[in-house]
Amino acid sequence: MMWEVWFFGELVNRLRNRTLTDRDRELLKELTLVSGWDEEDKIRELLGIPMDYAELHRKYLREAHELKEKGDFANAGRRLWGATTALLKKALSDVLHDMDEWIEWTKLIIDKYITRYDKELKDVLRELLDRAWSLFNFSMRFCYDGDAETFEDLWERAMESLLEARKALGYV
Repeated sequence: MMWEVWFFGELVNRLRNRTLTDRDRELLKELTLVSGWDEEDKIRELLGIPMDYAELHRKYLREAHELKEKGDFANAGRRLWGATTALLKKALSDVLHDMDEWIEWTKLIIDKYITRYDKELKDVLRELLDRAWSLFNFSMRFCYDGDAETFEDLWERAMESLLEARKALGYV
């Protein structure tokens, strides 16, 4: 993990200096893909620019629904993952002010911070994280096969957890 922090730190330095290499652009594209966010939003986060995570949550949730309606399940699942991480980052930033691992924000890091909540809320947030992650992984690997039935099942489960988490957090 230490090399990742160094590598991301180098990427951030090159972003600031506007000296991205082709490899940096590939990495940034990959980070954008796996985050479910737009490249511009990912760059702003990497640079430490204050983010309105609640607004990002609404934006990506709206886009997820639009993509799902168009039958673009791969990108709908990716955007729902982006909406989920934005919601969880909003919740965590409300209670944590020392998030030194902001540059990584992997599922494991989010899970680590979720453990700081009381059991009931922790369970709700962890279920959302797990269900949205399952949908994201399915979307990125199998949606091109046209398995709409499995996608719909995973989507409904993730949406159920998302609504429950928003209610529990008072973001309804």
